[in-house]
Amino acid sequence: MKMKNDFSLVVVVMVANSLDNAIEACDKIASEGKKEISLYGRCERGYLSFIISNTVAKSVRISQNAIVTDKADKLNHGYGLRNIKNSVQRNGGKVNIECQDGVFSLYIDIPLS
Repeated sequence: MKMKNDFSLVVVVMVANSLDNAIEACDKIASEGKKEISLYGRCERGYLSFIISNTVAKSVRISQNAIVTDKADKLNHGYGLRNIKNSVQRNGGKVNIECQDGVFSLYIDIPLS
């Protein structure tokens, strides 16, 4: 039972933090700009997979599968994505990020067993 509760917590952390990040990114887009957030999930071949995508005001710089922040306070930034990565990796999963054509995407795969 403990494993199921831990796994449920991973999913909650992943979805809540990624949606918070997506909403924050869309808030930076001018009112006349395109603001979109999508969340796609599936269970297949022993994995729970999610893709969370959102439009961005400007391209996001990524280095070594991490966002290079443009915020002034670099030390107190990025906890949401770090929490997602830590939770997923503790459960044997993988996280990848990319930003192409004005869309930031977060890819998550977590083994179900």
